[in-house]
Amino acid sequence: MNNLSWPATIILGIVLGLIAGAAENAGVGQNEPSASASESPSATPDSGSGGGSGGGETNPDTGGSTEANTVTLTFDDGPHPVYTQQVLKLLEEHDAIAVFCMVGQRAREHPEVVRQVVDAGHALCNHTDSHDEQLSGRTREQIERQIGETDEALDAAVGGDTEVRWFRQPGTYVQPQVRAVLDDDELEPLDWTVDPRDWSRPGSASIVQDVLGQVEPGSVILLHDGGGDRSQTVAALDQILTGLDAAGYRYVLPGDP
Repeated sequence: MNNLSWPATIILGIVLGLIAGAAENAGVGQNEPSASASESPSATPDSGSGGGSGGGETNPDTGGSTEANTVTLTFDDGPHPVYTQQVLKLLEEHDAIAVFCMVGQRAREHPEVVRQVVDAGHALCNHTDSHDEQLSGRTREQIERQIGETDEALDAAVGGDTEVRWFRQPGTYVQPQVRAVLDDDELEPLDWTVDPRDWSRPGSASIVQDVLGQVEPGSVILLHDGGGDRSQTVAALDQILTGLDAAGYRYVLPGDP
């Protein structure tokens, strides 16, 4: 990649201004309904977890290299027969790689979409079998079942020819009770550092501005391709990728240089 003549933050500021102006002129994100509680968002941290939008604790072990302009894109709560494919199309257009954190039940319903994600060169992440936001309070056997049944669903969808390296806990950063099980299963925790709370459907312009306003080298960006109406996320994604491209960011999997 060519060296940048301007810092990424300056370029992102310019891009944000252009996007905000375009969104205001077009009325993007105005009067759009919010998500219902039944959509089980994965980015609403448990009490004391330190998560949520715009602050709180982060886990630096799950980010990319901070010595280069790299970001990690992640998508939760799929696979979805409509939105996941739309996300894949945009990622292909921008030559971007991502991690898809999949729910086991959804993978069993749409194994062909899991296969499409893998065939497109993206990575899979275990996001529990039923999107259990109370996972930390379960017994070890229940935690193992949530993780194990998801692994089985993903393996069945792709014929067992891809490795699932990561686990993301629904509703919170990976908690110690769960981390102990991950160690035995040789799974790595995948948390996040940038959360636009797109599951709440705040409007595409808000999603774009939150992501580009918070991103920095090594960021792990949390978005959703499932769990409800993700049309706003899809609409925002093209602008997010355009902004990251303009700032010279490179897309990597967690831990890659």
